[in-house]
Amino acid sequence: MVKVAYYITGHYSTERPLPDIEDLSSKLAKMYDNPLLRKEYGRKAMEYAKTMTWDFACDKWKEILVNVLDPTSRELTLLEAT
Repeated sequence: MVKVAYYITGHYSTERPLPDIEDLSSKLAKMYDNPLLRKEYGRKAMEYAKTMTWDFACDKWKEILVNVLDPTSRELTLLEAT
């Protein structure tokens, strides 16, 4: 992970992290100089990307909505998917 230099406040009072430029450039140089590391990161990225399906996204949204509508409940009654 790249170190965060500081946060800026955007629309709707959301905070966005800005990276530490020295840390970011150091890590990019390390990856540029190491083909085995690039290959490993690429493999891990593909594994992660394969988990990003519509079913996964729907399950995550369902979880969020359940917690927003009724934080004490783990069941979604009004918006239950069929």
